[in-house]
Amino acid sequence: MSIDKIHELLDRYMEGTNTQEELQELKAFFSESTSLPEELLPYREMFEMLDTPLPEPTDEELTLFCQINDVEPAAEPENELLDAPKDIELKPKIIFRRIVPWLSAACIAAVFMLLYTPEKEQRDHALHARLLREYKIKQDEKIHASMLINNIDQNESFESIERRMISRGAELQETNNRFYNYQNY
Repeated sequence: MSIDKIHELLDRYMEGTNTQEELQELKAFFSESTSLPEELLPYREMFEMLDTPLPEPTDEELTLFCQINDVEPAAEPENELLDAPKDIELKPKIIFRRIVPWLSAACIAAVFMLLYTPEKEQRDHALHARLLREYKIKQDEKIHASMLINNIDQNESFESIERRMISRGAELQETNNRFYNYQNY
């Protein structure tokens, strides 16, 4: 294999765009080659390190690591399935694990249905209609009041408005007295 091809494969490897076949070619090249150019020697060491498995840390190394990094050592995993006798069937646990999510989903759906019944929607609709009617009445009252205010002549003085209101009050009082007297007969 040519050195240019090796450089091209190394560039692809460093960019992370190589295939598994190209990686195998590089590993084979660096493991089988006895004489390498000076610039490729660090890559041989790198591929040798990648091929050697990491040793398992000893208990002392793990304890030292935990002390240095101020972490608690992990407890041994307790696996019930490994400790269980082999003649016990574990199907009920599996069935229970599959049923619980469906049961919880059914409970949530039932609560949702109870909270959002058509009766509640009808009550909400009636309340909305009543509030809309009240709003329209208030708007009509505002329009009527603004029409009354707009009927007042802008040039009319306060005194003339007051005199008109007093005379209108007197007319209403007289009408009221006549009505009262009519009822007494």
